[in-house]
Amino acid sequence: MWTLADQMARVANGEWSSENERTNAVPPFFLVDTPEAATALVDLENGWPGPEGFKDAFKQLWGL
Repeated sequence: MWTLADQMARVANGEWSSENERTNAVPPFFLVDTPEAATALVDLENGWPGPEGFKDAFKQLWGL
């Protein structure tokens, strides 16, 4: 949802480009509760990959 809101604001201001879309799609922060979880996020290029199995759950929910 954040990505969509960010892109709508950029389009409205004439600032959207495909180059900044990927950069701004990765939130600059993560909330974690263990040092191990923080370490796992250090070098992610495309942001947090989501919880285990979420893609399959999404497809099942929406009948895809």
